[in-house]
This record gives sequence, structure tokens and C-alpha cells, in this order.
Amino acid sequence: MKKKRGFFITALVLFIAAGAGFAVLILEKDNFVIYYGLNAYRALRSVSAAAVIALGLLTLTAYLFTNRKTDSSEETQPGKAPTLSVKEKLDNSSLRKLLLQASKGKWAGLSEELGVMISQLQQMDTYQERLHTLLQDNDIKALSDTEEVLEQAEQSLCQNVRKFINYMNVFDEKDAEVIRTSAAKTIEKNNEQLSQVRDFVVAVTDFVNQQGSTRQDPDLLNTYKNMILDSLKEEL
Repeated sequence: MKKKRGFFITALVLFIAAGAGFAVLILEKDNFVIYYGLNAYRALRSVSAAAVIALGLLTLTAYLFTNRKTDSSEETQPGKAPTLSVKEKLDNSSLRKLLLQASKGKWAGLSEELGVMISQLQQMDTYQERLHTLLQDNDIKALSDTEEVLEQAEQSLCQNVRKFINYMNVFDEKDAEVIRTSAAKTIEKNNEQLSQVRDFVVAVTDFVNQQGSTRQDPDLLNTYKNMILDSLKEEL
């Protein structure tokens, strides 16, 4: 979002600069004609006018695009309905709230299983926060892609939970055993992914601690990274 806003500001500054240059051409017409000739002045004026028009359109496009992205991001703000489609990017905290509501309502009999899923989502959040802090505290930008790996892993967990919630929404209390079985499978799948994530975070930590050492082993780090990414592909 910051990049889009920066693009708009850059376009706006260029538009203002081009407009100011065009205004100078108009106000100082006589001087330009005297020094450079009428033909040169007309050519320069045409180029300047074209630049003003082009930058004006660019600025308008950047403004509309920035606002559209802002509106989209606001949909995930508190108080607004979160995106819950399995195909869309899912919000960890929103899913935890849905699980908590279900455990206190229709599916109170499955509160233990739902509580485990809530804890799993919270654990995923914790791993992400710890990795971010590790990289930030050690000022290691070269490993920023490791955060993207955890982002993908989090989305996989969220998708697992979203699919389970879909089942809860279509079944009734009399089908509790069916939902309980589905919950067990979801929990098992999430535990496997969390175990891989934990090993990956530990591998990143070891790699950071060995900076400048002959013991540094990037292959091990890549092995864990590929292991997680391959497991996520299998889920697709």
C-alpha cells in the first residue's frame, strides 16, 4: 500500500512540475521567442503541453488505483465483514473469533477440539512474530523471504480451518461425530505443518547465530524451506 501511495505522490509532483514549466513558457513567451525563435518556442510549448496532459492522466489513474486498494484493505479492518472464502487471503484472528463463537454456541460439545484449533492459529501467529523479531533485531534483510514462507504456511493453516468451519455450517448437532472426525483430521494436519514451521524457525535461528562462521549451512535452511513449500503444494 505504501508503494502505491508513493507512486501517486511521485506522479503528482511531476504533474505539478510540468504544469509550472508550462506556465513559465506561457508567461515568458516573448523572451523564449527572442532567444530561441518562434518555431523552437512552439515545439517546446507542444511538448510541454503534452507532458502536462500525460502526467495529469497518470496522476488521476494513480489516485483512483490507490483509493481502490485502500477501500479493499479496509474490508479487513475491525467492524467489517472479513473475507472468508477458501480461495481468498484469510485473516487468522477472524477465524479464531469464529471458532470461539462456535464453541460457545451450536458446537459447545466440541469446545475442546475448537480450542485446539484456536491454539494452533495462535501458535502460527507466535512463530511469525518471533521470526520477524529475530530478523529485525539482527538486521538481516537477506532472509526476508523466510517470512514469506511462514506467510504461506499460515494461509495453509487458515484454509484448513476455513474448510472445517464450512462443514460446521452445513451440519447439525446430531452430526456431531462427523464434525468431530473432521476436526481431528484438521488438527492432525495443522500439527504436521506447525511442526515443520517450528523446525524451519529453529533452522533460521541457527543460521543467524552462525553468521560469519565456517559452520554456516545454507543448504540445511533451504532444505527446511523446500520441505514446507512442497508440503503446501501437496495440499493444493
